[in-house]
Amino acid sequence: MKKIYTLVMGLIMISFLISLAGCPPQGTPLNLNFNITSTFTPTVTFTRTPTLSPTPTIGSPTATPTFTFTPGSPTATPTNTPLIIFDDSLHVATGEGEFDGGGGASTSSNLADTTSPYAGTTDATWVFSNLGGGFYAGWNVTGPATDLSAYTTLSFYAKTSRAYTGNGIEFFGGGNSVAPNHLFAVTTSYAQYSYTFNQPSNTTTIFFGVVANTADVSDLPGSGPLTVFVDNIQYQ
Repeated sequence: MKKIYTLVMGLIMISFLISLAGCPPQGTPLNLNFNITSTFTPTVTFTRTPTLSPTPTIGSPTATPTFTFTPGSPTATPTNTPLIIFDDSLHVATGEGEFDGGGGASTSSNLADTTSPYAGTTDATWVFSNLGGGFYAGWNVTGPATDLSAYTTLSFYAKTSRAYTGNGIEFFGGGNSVAPNHLFAVTTSYAQYSYTFNQPSNTTTIFFGVVANTADVSDLPGSGPLTVFVDNIQYQ
């Protein structure tokens, strides 16, 4: 009987120990250690305000340019504004006049012709149909008395309506009544012509003129009228 009791008590003890082995131990401390990692990048913003000392004043000081001129190196050539006599319209002249050697010359004029201007809208035309018994005829452009002493050159563009037999057309201008005529072999295409002048007195009321004569145009009137077109007349 005693052996049986001892065996039973042993079995009970073994069962108790086995039950204790499946339970967690009591009073186990908690692990409160945490690894915290914090990463941040600071952003720094600043504004720099420059300070000028002393405070500048716009436009002050003003730079004064200097010019140095050495006589003869190089030689300064003064220029003057051209005096426009005719360029699509009369700029200085206020009228014109016809002249001939007497003897039935037949000519006409149009200072606002639009058929064939050199450049722009109009040109001046002078038509010579018959030089008559005086052997020459022409037209001059007139205006108020003007001092031309500041100018030395007269230039203009000219052409003719047809080819002609002879040496050319005569032009004049640039001073007093004794100013000589200048002969140019004008063709049917516009070209620029010019000449220099140097008269004792350059105050004039006659700025420009065109002349045809039998010595230079020998086929009038047999070959028909000859028209002279002129544009861009100016003194320089």
